[in-house]
Amino acid sequence: MATSGIGEVTVRSAAGLGRALHVARIARGLTQGEVAELARTDRFSVAQIESGRSTRAVEKLFDALAALDLELVVRQKRGWSQ
Repeated sequence: MATSGIGEVTVRSAAGLGRALHVARIARGLTQGEVAELARTDRFSVAQIESGRSTRAVEKLFDALAALDLELVVRQKRGWSQ
C-alpha cells in the first residue's frame, strides 16, 4: 500500500492545499501528467493547483469553511488500494 507521505495535514489556503497535493504526488512517485490522467484533467491544471494558485471557487470554499468554523484535513484515504 502506497502512503501519501503527508500524514494528516490541516489546510487553510490554496497554497496549503497545493503543498499537500505536491508532497503526496512526490511520495507516490507520480508525475503531474500521471496525476492529471488519473484525475481526468490536464497537467496544466495539476501544476496550477500545486503552485497554490487561488481561484474564485477555492477562495469561496475556504471562506465557507471559515464561516462554519470548519477545517479541511488532507490525509491518506482509509482502505485505499492501488
